[in-house]
Amino acid sequence: MEDTELLSKMRSLGHMLYHGYPSSFPCGRMLRVLYREGPMSQCRLAENLGIRPASLSEMADKAQSQGLIERGSRQEDKRCSLLQLTDLGRQQAIRAEEERKKTAEFLFSPLSDDEKEALKGMLDKLQSHWKEGMKHE
Repeated sequence: MEDTELLSKMRSLGHMLYHGYPSSFPCGRMLRVLYREGPMSQCRLAENLGIRPASLSEMADKAQSQGLIERGSRQEDKRCSLLQLTDLGRQQAIRAEEERKKTAEFLFSPLSDDEKEALKGMLDKLQSHWKEGMKHE
């Protein structure tokens, strides 16, 4: 198989994942992280999510307006916003996690446990190689 054919297949799967299985909770990842990790600074959350602080700020504004999160300030640094879930946010985070699990079960149901392990190993290897390559560019 040609490398270009593999690339085409990966692009196609990425497109299907992005467009075919969108979360019904646009800020679901943010909610899930806050649910698992607890309250955290906006800077740390942006880093955890791998997004720019400005992007997170926009997402947090929307989540706050929907009553999903609250902003506070840290005792040691009043300039840094501390984000935490509201009760409604916790409920949405739980629902987002359940939806994510159902989607993952469906997407990988054709694979055996051994095939899933093999796929995970290959994806880890590619991810590591790509990250290393990006450092040198």
